[in-house]
Amino acid sequence: MIKDNSEGYLVLGFGKKYILECERLIETIKIYDKQRPFCLLTSLKDKKTLRKNQIFDYVITVDEIDLRDDNSHNAFCVKPRVNVIKYTPFSKTLVLDSDMVCVGDTNFIWNYLSNNDSPFICWGDDKEKNWHWGHIKNIEKKLKLKIPVLHGGILFFNLKSKSIHKFYSDCKYALNKYDQLGFLRNFRNGMTDEVIFAWAMAKNNLKPINYLDCPIISFNINSNIVLPYLAHCRDGTYFNKLHKTRISCCFIHYFLHERSHSFFYRFKINSWYKKIHNEITRKKNAILITSIFTKNISFSSDLKKIKLLLKLPITLVIFCSRDVYDKLNALKIRRNKKVYFIFVENLNLEYILNNIDNLDENISFLKNSFNYKENEVSSSIFNLSREKSLRLVSKLFESNNYLWIDVDQINLKSLLNLFALFVKKTFKFYLTENKNKKNKTFNIIKTSLRFQEFKIKC
Repeated sequence: MIKDNSEGYLVLGFGKKYILECERLIETIKIYDKQRPFCLLTSLKDKKTLRKNQIFDYVITVDEIDLRDDNSHNAFCVKPRVNVIKYTPFSKTLVLDSDMVCVGDTNFIWNYLSNNDSPFICWGDDKEKNWHWGHIKNIEKKLKLKIPVLHGGILFFNLKSKSIHKFYSDCKYALNKYDQLGFLRNFRNGMTDEVIFAWAMAKNNLKPINYLDCPIISFNINSNIVLPYLAHCRDGTYFNKLHKTRISCCFIHYFLHERSHSFFYRFKINSWYKKIHNEITRKKNAILITSIFTKNISFSSDLKKIKLLLKLPITLVIFCSRDVYDKLNALKIRRNKKVYFIFVENLNLEYILNNIDNLDENISFLKNSFNYKENEVSSSIFNLSREKSLRLVSKLFESNNYLWIDVDQINLKSLLNLFALFVKKTFKFYLTENKNKKNKTFNIIKTSLRFQEFKIKC
């Protein structure tokens, strides 16, 4: 954890739907950033409804006076965002919209912003003609002030900056004088925080970072992308707006709440959002483990079952011998991208059995060179108990969750159970065991030992 709350993420969640989105976003961020804390800004009413063991490090309630407004969008979006400086527990705060997914290492953003003394940093593009409904030029003429074009999905506040109080004062002035300044109320009949921050930036001689100068965010991107995503696109529904980049994208913002679009457009965006969130959390947060060897009596049958296992869109680790690997490779099975073979010939089994709880970080349990091959498949038990096999994998692959399944228990029912398990929002550790009843075999999934995360270079 970052000490003294110097850096942290803040999300705003008012209402069950938005709080759930905040949780989903943080789930994806934690895959890439396990150091910095998270804060939820919410109402007292919503705080009372939060489930126990929620993933927020801080839950801060906004004073009722700062939420008071006849328009719900003003009350639960614009006003709290303008007052982030008042409530954040962090010296440096990255404020994120809830309808986003983290798809890359966010440490790059913090390193990029660390030496900047600006009170406020955001992203934008002055070439956007329809910003603030195309009315911004008229406002500039009226105010005789060049107002920058920005996007409010990612906002950075630096409380250590000497000018932070002046910037906050300007934001509150623009909030209170919104109509007098000529700003429009065209979003759900309410205000927009973007134009408020833009006016305050102009008063403080600040400019947003151009998307392509630091392409950490893209918008409405098709979920069938390859990560890391080396591109920026202001609207992923139009391929001609795609720009290739050298820096990988960190966030994808899906406009889930944009009511002006058609039903089919919103349905497509929502499906992309759900799919890429599931893909990231499922593959990063859970690892399925099994084994298969030619000495198994039911080897030919096991091969067929492995084919079924490969259909699951999850990370799979298979213990096997080289001859099994060759047989599986010869079948040219169409498989998931994240499948790994561990050759048992390269494991120092005696050392593992004697030191399973104290496996050192230099991987001395490997004989000579360690061989695990990506994009392959296989598994079964080889003098290691299930628990020890899971512990071994936890030393080789970093994850939050590990699951063992015996090959002879793979069938349609168990696959459906596993699929349902892995698409859940919260994961646990599981083992599978057989239970006979009336001459029929049932697959029972039971909770097993929870393993802590291990970090190791291999």
